[in-house]
Amino acid sequence: MAEPASLRPPSPGPAPSRLRHIKSAVRRHPSVARVGLTTTEDGRWALKVWLRRGARPPLAAGAAGAEQEPGAGGVEAEIEAMTGGYPVVYDEEPASPPVARPAYPGRGE
Repeated sequence: MAEPASLRPPSPGPAPSRLRHIKSAVRRHPSVARVGLTTTEDGRWALKVWLRRGARPPLAAGAAGAEQEPGAGGVEAEIEAMTGGYPVVYDEEPASPPVARPAYPGRGE
């Protein structure tokens, strides 16, 4: 079922060329597995960054269990310094690569 149009963010249009250049620069960071483009809930362009396994994820719980402030240091601070103010959505690299399977195996597809 499609979500109602009132709940979808507006289409942001084509990605700005500056953001595509930033994406290429972030891709070269040693802690980054891959980078893509996405949008925020309010329809703004953002970078989607998958960190390599073992890289400290952003907002990791501190020793006392409290979350750190965004941009408090480490990998995320280095990446966000490269983004020119664009939002960044982080995820961890999956433990195994995605597997392509037939869409409708019962029909031989």
